[in-house]
Amino acid sequence: MMRGDQKVYGGAWSGPQFVLTHRPADIPGDPSMTFVSGGIRQAIETACAAAGDKEVVVVGASIAQQSLAEGLVDEVLLHVVPLLLGEGIRLFASPAARQITLQPLSVGQSGQVTDLRFRVVSAVLR
Repeated sequence: MMRGDQKVYGGAWSGPQFVLTHRPADIPGDPSMTFVSGGIRQAIETACAAAGDKEVVVVGASIAQQSLAEGLVDEVLLHVVPLLLGEGIRLFASPAARQITLQPLSVGQSGQVTDLRFRVVSAVLR
């Protein structure tokens, strides 16, 4: 969870946030955050209902893997920055899917960040 002085996308975005957690009662209240503990499908459905005709952004490798495995992802947007990390959860190491076919949609660059956008065509699940 972010500290109080940190903002989503560096403060460039504001709006409702949905956090999938196993312990929603342990987290202090924030009016912009809704804690969902019923699983990835419920979290995505709750976020989609709130978003209406707008996009829902999934952040985090584990949440992205779960969303892809459940067939809940229409597009993948990767922000590539010139920094390699040696630890963490690998985005593409999901045991739930052997192959996910992506169709390239666009490439953009802003400063040092390169954005790669793909449509999810199919996922071959184990």
